Amino acid sequence: MLVTHLIFPLASSLLYVVAAMFLKQAGTLGSSIWRTALVCNWVTAGLFLCLWPLGGELPGWELAYEPVVVGCLFVGAQLLTFLALKSGDVSVATPVMGCKVVLVALFTTAVGAGRVAAPLWIAAGLSVVASPA
Repeated sequence: MLVTHLIFPLASSLLYVVAAMFLKQAGTLGSSIWRTALVCNWVTAGLFLCLWPLGGELPGWELAYEPVVVGCLFVGAQLLTFLALKSGDVSVATPVMGCKVVLVALFTTAVGAGRVAAPLWIAAGLSVVASPA
């Protein structure tokens, strides 16, 4: 029996490890984290432009600050990730970054954004244990 629901997580896990090794190599060869982030974001933007025709309603301008805040937080976290991969060892940085799943669950509970059910806690724990080393 083929378990197709496991193919995407497996593929993303393998792709992440390969990408982390390439990012480490780029940093070793002298690429700055700014250049790396710029290239990664332009490639991602180009890929996501394909989804534009599938979109729905655009929200009003009064909510325009929300994507700006999320985008700034994303780029900041991305730069810190690239810095960790450039200055540290991939085999150390990757498992530490795998702990973010549990931190998100803890943060969600701490700010009162919602209750995290037991199966999600178990999934978060398994994700941390399964993160590549």
